[in-house]
Amino acid sequence: ILQEWEKPKSEQSQIEQTQRKTTAFDYPAETHLKILRDVFQNNKELKYKILVHEVKLNLQSILGSVGDNKVKDFVLYYVKMNWIIKEGPDNSPKAFYRFNEQV
Repeated sequence: ILQEWEKPKSEQSQIEQTQRKTTAFDYPAETHLKILRDVFQNNKELKYKILVHEVKLNLQSILGSVGDNKVKDFVLYYVKMNWIIKEGPDNSPKAFYRFNEQV
């Protein structure tokens, strides 16, 4: 009996959609920049922990449930793309991130 059981189509297609878009590279630049503009709308500078939290809230509105490691991957992608700039020394409590207004 269990061998013949299949997931309903609607559930299966939702799972396939979330599995396909799993990295920051899968989304257009416009999506990322909208997220970052929303994150930095009220604050020009953010500490790493707050930045991760704010990006997570914005990603959840797009992806649904998303884990901390995935969010950190997106933040790292933003730094590498030069969309956000880290100011201050590495591993310093004084370090912060700001949106690169030139993108």
